[in-house]
Amino acid sequence: MASPIIIFQSIKGQQVAAQYENLPQGSHVVFVNETTGKALPSPVTAASGTGTLTVTFSGGSGAYHLQAQDQAGAYLARSVEFYVA
Repeated sequence: MASPIIIFQSIKGQQVAAQYENLPQGSHVVFVNETTGKALPSPVTAASGTGTLTVTFSGGSGAYHLQAQDQAGAYLARSVEFYVA
């Protein structure tokens, strides 16, 4: 099976767009603060297989990345770092 990936595509206002591939059933995507290394408690977006997502960002300004996790919360893949003003 191919490795899971998540690709940051764009941010427009508070809308973050991404593409994901090879995520197992029950996976989800979270925002992770680059400074603290902690995932934001919301939004948590369900994602499995291959597809795209657009998520409304709810954190403060700073550097973040998207992280795909399995249903138990274990790391699967991460996007590049991006900045929110």
